[in-house]
Amino acid sequence: MLYKSSLSALLLAVLCRASVAQPTEAVSSDWVPPKPALAALSDHPEKVERVGGLFFGGLTEMRPLIFQYYHLGLLQGETPNVTLFLTNPGREDALIHLRKGVGKPSLDYFSTGHSNNVAWFKSLLGREGSIITVKPGETVPLFSQPLPQNHVVSGTLGLTLMKGDPVQ
Repeated sequence: MLYKSSLSALLLAVLCRASVAQPTEAVSSDWVPPKPALAALSDHPEKVERVGGLFFGGLTEMRPLIFQYYHLGLLQGETPNVTLFLTNPGREDALIHLRKGVGKPSLDYFSTGHSNNVAWFKSLLGREGSIITVKPGETVPLFSQPLPQNHVVSGTLGLTLMKGDPVQ
């Protein structure tokens, strides 16, 4: 299923492999993102039957996005990854604050959703997160998780563009 929003093109996709961008630094409790401007939530697993884009959106400076995915892997063969890509079309570095809570892949819908929520609230209450620099013109995978066949995966990602022009 393909979801579009009014927000440019932050892309969540199912792919075979991708290396994830490494954070430049961990964030301590000294910095807290503003309240989210938008939450994109999923309350029932979308069935992933083919490789391709699942969600497109974007980020504007200091307007956080909370993004929750919940997917059932129905692809045959090699285990693909659910990967979140970000493109910086601007002329300066983009600094992205990433907070995440990720559930373990499971055959049980409720188990993966529960483990996702527990991890998300621990990171939220602990003010955990990382900062990733995306250079101008660069597209980087910010996050990736295996999507085994017949398993459900769930995660919540909090994304804030701390500095830079809008990113996709």
